[in-house]
Amino acid sequence: MPVPKWNENQKVDIATKYPLVKFQANYLDMQAFFTSELRMGKALRMLEDVAEAEGIRDETALHLFLSAFEKSIGLQSPTCVNELLSPNQFLAMVRCGCPIKDIGAGDDHGLHTHRMQWCLYSIDGDLRKRVGDPLAQMYKHLGAPEARVNRVLVTGQVDNNTLWYDLFDRAGNLAAVMEVPNGTCPEYLKAYALEKVPALNAVWY
Repeated sequence: MPVPKWNENQKVDIATKYPLVKFQANYLDMQAFFTSELRMGKALRMLEDVAEAEGIRDETALHLFLSAFEKSIGLQSPTCVNELLSPNQFLAMVRCGCPIKDIGAGDDHGLHTHRMQWCLYSIDGDLRKRVGDPLAQMYKHLGAPEARVNRVLVTGQVDNNTLWYDLFDRAGNLAAVMEVPNGTCPEYLKAYALEKVPALNAVWY
């Protein structure tokens, strides 16, 4: 089925929702990147060039490439996750700077999609321009209490969102209309990338 049209207006007011979070300007730029079809398109084409230059043609090669990238920005070796984690378990891994190889997430979500999101952001425009960004610290801080909302709404529902969710993990379902059709939804991002840049079908797992 055709991928729904990209929507650049699905954004969160980070400063209001997470007033105590550090690196606000960086996270705002991240959100701008993941909701910009133009910036994402350029990064996807750059990723295609990198994959060709590095000879990435299977999941093992992709894993090794992403692991080297993660090490270069100061993150740990990735951990394989075979089951659904609780929010506390997931955020503990993020807080430790541990990327996740998400085996239990399903094909639509993608095994490496969160790792790809960080890689794509890092190559947005020019990788060298991102050297000054504290990417590892930004990653770890997403597991901090300041990057989490836990409140009871007037409706009686519990708002237990996290900044990680708002930037990288907004829910989607390819069998229906996408809830958030932009790069903040892993299901949408993977489907969009494979449709717009077919060569990535050999790379994106």
